[in-house]
Amino acid sequence: MGADTGTNTDMVKRILDDAKDPSQMENWPITTSSDITYLMKNLVDDADHVFWTSGSTGDPSPFAYTAETWDRLVDGMAQVFELGGADEDDVFLSFGAPLDKGHMSGPGFKEGAERLGAEVVNNSLADYEEGLVDRERITTVTGIPLLLHSHGEKIADEYGPLPDVFPNLELAFTGGDTLNPYLRETLEDQWGLDRVSDLYAATEFGMAAGEHFEPGSMVPLLDRNVFELVPEDVAYDDTENTVNLTDVDETDIYPVQDLEDPMTGYLLVSDMDRDLVPLSRYYSGDIFRVTPTDDVPRIEFLGRDTEIISLAGAPVHEAQIDNALRDTYGSAVQDWRAIISKPDGIYPQLDVYPVTTNMDTDEEAFVTALYQHNNAVETADREDTISSISLTPVTSISMLEQEYLDDYTIENDIITTAMKANRIGIDTSYTA
Repeated sequence: MGADTGTNTDMVKRILDDAKDPSQMENWPITTSSDITYLMKNLVDDADHVFWTSGSTGDPSPFAYTAETWDRLVDGMAQVFELGGADEDDVFLSFGAPLDKGHMSGPGFKEGAERLGAEVVNNSLADYEEGLVDRERITTVTGIPLLLHSHGEKIADEYGPLPDVFPNLELAFTGGDTLNPYLRETLEDQWGLDRVSDLYAATEFGMAAGEHFEPGSMVPLLDRNVFELVPEDVAYDDTENTVNLTDVDETDIYPVQDLEDPMTGYLLVSDMDRDLVPLSRYYSGDIFRVTPTDDVPRIEFLGRDTEIISLAGAPVHEAQIDNALRDTYGSAVQDWRAIISKPDGIYPQLDVYPVTTNMDTDEEAFVTALYQHNNAVETADREDTISSISLTPVTSISMLEQEYLDDYTIENDIITTAMKANRIGIDTSYTA
C-alpha cells in the first residue's frame, strides 16, 4: 500500500546513497511496492522500527521507520480509534498477526490504543486466548474480518454465545480486507454489536482513514497524508483489463479535497512534506470512490486493481454490485452471482442472480442503484454499448446452476476474499 517517507531528509539520503542507481529515481511520479523494497532494503539495520509488509502486491518486504515517522504512525492509529468511537476507558482484544508483521493489527496498533489511553489485554496479537481471562472487561475487538468471524465461532463453541462471553463488548474495528455489507451485518449479529468500524491502513504509511458512524464511508486523515485520485477512465485499459499509471499526467491527478463530484479511481498516498524528498506519490493498488461533503470527503474502498471486470469498457467492481443489491433489497444479500456475456457477439450484458426468498424484486431499482455506485456503467448503458442489465432472484446457487447456466460456459474471474466464493464470471462461449 502506501509509503510514509516522513520529514527526515537524512533518512532518504541514506536510502539513495545505498541505492544502485539513484538517477533512476529522480523523476518518479508514483512509487510501487517493488520500489519501496529497493529503497528500504539497506536501511533496516539503522532504523528504529522495521516491519514486514503483508505481501499483498508481491513478496513481503521490510519497511523501516525512524523515531519521527513511528511517532506519527502511532498518533494516527490513536486518532482513527477515537474517530471510530473508542476512548480511554476501552479495553482491547485483538485477533490478528504477530506484532512483528505488517498487517492491520501490526505496526503501532498496541501503541496507538495505549496512546489513546486504552488498554490492550493480549501482548501477542496472534495469541488472543491469553486475553480471554479478562473477557468480562473487553469493550473492543479488532482484526481482519474473516479472523473475527472464524475465531468468534471457535470461542462460541467453547464458551457459548459471544454476547454472553463478552457482556461489555461495544465495538469492533476491522481492516486489512474487504468488509462487504453482508459480512459487516454477520459480524454485528455474531458479536452482538451495534457497530463494526472499518479502517484503512498499511505497513508503509500507517493508519490512513477510518469510519465515523457511516458504514462503508471512511474519513481520510488529511492532516497526516496527501490523498489523490487518478480517475479510472484515465489509467484503465479495458482491452487488457489492466491498470497503467506509467504515463499519467500531473493534470490527471486530483487531490481528494478538491473534488466537486463523486469520482472512482486509483488512490495515491504521499507524505505531507513530499516536496522535501524524491519519494513522492505511492500507489497502493487499491481502488476507491471519493464522495465530496461539506467538510472532509468520504472514501469508500472498492477493491484491488486486479479485481476489475470490464463491461463494455466500463470497469465494474464487486463492491458496487454488493452495494446496489443492498440498496435494492434494503439489507445485504449474502450470496449472489453475476455473469457477463455477449449473446449477440457485439454488445455485452450483465445478468445478476441474488440468492433470496424475495421474488418480487424491482429490476429498475437495481439498475438505478448500480448507476449511483458506478457512473461508467450508467454512461455505457445510456450510450447503448451495453445490451442489457438484468436482475433475476433465485432461491439457491444450485437452482442457478441448474436452470440458468446451461447456456453459459463460465470462467470465474473474481474470487472475493471476503466470502471466499466465485461471484463474478465471464461467459467464454463467444468470440467478440
